[in-house]
Amino acid sequence: MDDASVVYLRFVCDSQDPFTVTFNSTEGNQKKVDTVSSKYSVTNTASIYTSPFLHSANLCNLNAATTYSYNVGGLFSSTFVSPPGSSATPTVIGLVGDADLEEGSFTNLQQPVQNLTTQAILIVGDYSYANGNHKKWDNWYDLQQPIFSKMAQAGVNGNHEVIQASKGYAPEYYLGYLNRAATPITPDNAKNFRTYYSINFGLVHLVFLDDYVGARFRIGSTEWRGERQAQVDWLTTDLAQVDRTSTPYVV
Repeated sequence: MDDASVVYLRFVCDSQDPFTVTFNSTEGNQKKVDTVSSKYSVTNTASIYTSPFLHSANLCNLNAATTYSYNVGGLFSSTFVSPPGSSATPTVIGLVGDADLEEGSFTNLQQPVQNLTTQAILIVGDYSYANGNHKKWDNWYDLQQPIFSKMAQAGVNGNHEVIQASKGYAPEYYLGYLNRAATPITPDNAKNFRTYYSINFGLVHLVFLDDYVGARFRIGSTEWRGERQAQVDWLTTDLAQVDRTSTPYVV
């Protein structure tokens, strides 16, 4: 998700061929978009891993807080509610961190709290605890599909997506996160491992910061300090542009 009008769709498949995704609301005309795909490989002392084809499509020009049905190439279908627009009341967001490969990590977020339904899930770092074992990313997203196929989610990397490594594997340095997670990170920022970004969601301006920015450089080096300062400069500019009349809350 990025704002009320866009939802990013991601899924994996053994086929590189594009899929046509159709989507529509109960009151709107059907729209279509074709997926694009990519894949990546990793060589570790423990194994050689090649990902499935990672398909993505942007579902654009959505109406706010509207139920949409979608179908992926006639093989999978589901529904979701688009993000609420600015000044939407209430705005209900579920937060999860350190999810790991635990079945049910997100299940409770599907249940209403005080009669309010969660509108999106935010992952505040440490998705699958893959720690360089990229097969765990496959397993993790398979586990979360029943929820993620129906509810918008966004998140930012933690240490397990950057510097942690299990025995026989190398640290990921963002590789799994950047290839898998649906975010508005630009290609240029992804290339430079700058994973901080912000989005508006209902009443809230959400800011995602990276504790490990500059991790590919030696801590304390000029390059490391430069990347850290670039994030501070970006944050200063971002916060100065927040419209508190439409998004009075900043998280």
